[in-house]
Amino acid sequence: FGPVINYSTFGDPSDEAKAIAFAKFSNEVVKRAALDNPGSGFRLLYPPQDLVENNEDAKILQLMKSATILASHYCGVCQIGKVVDSHLQVVGVEGLMIADTSVFPIVPDANTCLSAYYVGLQAAKFIQQGY
Repeated sequence: FGPVINYSTFGDPSDEAKAIAFAKFSNEVVKRAALDNPGSGFRLLYPPQDLVENNEDAKILQLMKSATILASHYCGVCQIGKVVDSHLQVVGVEGLMIADTSVFPIVPDANTCLSAYYVGLQAAKFIQQGY
């Protein structure tokens, strides 16, 4: 099927600390939103708010690890203006073009498939125009 990609999720010890910090930060954001909007029903759904508030870091981490999924939407790794020019040519490398969603600075709100088709269409036009 293709190469196996090891994302090394939680492979660095700092990843665990960041996941726990993110859960706690999310809890604070939700608590502030609930205070600013009484009766709104804002509450942290995952990880459960009581785990976060009781500082049960080991349980939080276990839940975060079990719920972490990765999607392969590689956006922003070859941004236009940084890695490629406005004609999708790799800066400093003659004859090499990148024509996928990695040229986007952020992940699009819509399905990346359509975005990838558009980049491919633009790349085809650039090739026809001699870039």
